[in-house]
Amino acid sequence: MNSNPFFAQYLAYPYMLIADKGQVLASNLAEYDLTSILEVQNADSLTSLENWQNGFNEPFKQTLLPLWQRLITEPTKLQLDGDVAIGHGVISFILRRLASKSASLLVFKLNHHHLRSLQQTATLNNSDLLAKQQGLEGKITSVQLDLTRSIHTLEALQEELRTTSEELMASNEELVASNEELHVMNEELVRLNNLHAKKFEELVSVHQYYHQALAAYDMPILILDESLNINRFTTAVKSLFALEENDIGRPLADINCYLEVANFVELVKQSTIDGQSIVELVDKKQHSWLVTLNKNNIQPGWILTFVETTHLEQKRTLQGLLDALPQHIAILSNKGTILYTNRAWRRFALANGIKDLSYTGVGDDYLHACRVSDDYPDPSARRCYWQLKSLLNDKLDNFSLIYPCHSPFEHRWFNLQVIRVSGLSKIKAIVSHHNLSASLTELRE
Repeated sequence: MNSNPFFAQYLAYPYMLIADKGQVLASNLAEYDLTSILEVQNADSLTSLENWQNGFNEPFKQTLLPLWQRLITEPTKLQLDGDVAIGHGVISFILRRLASKSASLLVFKLNHHHLRSLQQTATLNNSDLLAKQQGLEGKITSVQLDLTRSIHTLEALQEELRTTSEELMASNEELVASNEELHVMNEELVRLNNLHAKKFEELVSVHQYYHQALAAYDMPILILDESLNINRFTTAVKSLFALEENDIGRPLADINCYLEVANFVELVKQSTIDGQSIVELVDKKQHSWLVTLNKNNIQPGWILTFVETTHLEQKRTLQGLLDALPQHIAILSNKGTILYTNRAWRRFALANGIKDLSYTGVGDDYLHACRVSDDYPDPSARRCYWQLKSLLNDKLDNFSLIYPCHSPFEHRWFNLQVIRVSGLSKIKAIVSHHNLSASLTELRE
């Protein structure tokens, strides 16, 4: 190798002898300490193309490799020169083809002075790099501390979020339970609402029926609240009080009363206190009224009921007068129905075997009783039926006849007198049976 003049010329420089297949046949790079300048990772391992291609720095590889590949692929090329940037400097190199060796010689044009300059530059670069590295390491340490603090903060936040999430889940479960309870309560409220609606409809129906019944009722009724204010009243009560529909809600004391009483309201108040529920009063027309006070069972208040007793007193008076007469007397309607009988009439019927007073009691058809008697051959019975019918039809004013009514023990004769009554709506005729048996016996003697 030393016999080659070219090779011998550059022995004083750093070189590499590279086979065409890429093996490093010889090298003195380590002697010149070019490993740090060229940034060779491991000079001892530069024994193959793959190793030394991967061992040099990027700028050197990008310059050298294309030239080397060109040199071995073009036989006409014997030598190629180039430069490569190293740090703040430039290294020139020669790539010589040695055909006899089937190799190429790579020579770096460096003397010792240039080499020291590059080494110093590399050292300075390394110092800068070290300072930068230390600064970066400090920044990295600071960033790591910040990251550690951030991680701790994030962990604390994550723990808070986990706690908050658990609380939210618990709250959500409570809300779900509350929602279910509200749903059940809503169903119950809907059921109660439907029930109340049904009850309300029933109350409205009862109220309408109650109102219609009051409107159609012919008896004077006055309904008061607890404060004795007008609540409801029937039309018939207007004959006793000066009431109109717009008087509902007004105090009873403000309503004019037609009853002959000094202070009707005070009388009602006293009745509510002492419990006296029945009072007899007289109105300005001298009609008698029985006033009944009862508690309202539908709503708080009182119900005043007025019953006219004038006709009852008249009826009792009439009945007393009839019972005082000795004749057998009955009062008939325009249809021939018995309205009244006196004591003598009833005694005679019972004494003659008519225990239930059939055909002869109040409410019986006396004309029908005479018509049944028409089936008998007694001409007086037939005459009584036809004459009574004529009198009820306003064709006769009165008639009389004497008829026999014998018993198993004696012969009896009675005088029947019937008088038509005018001017009364219900009473049409007065029938009188007088026993003539004793008088006729005296006349015969």
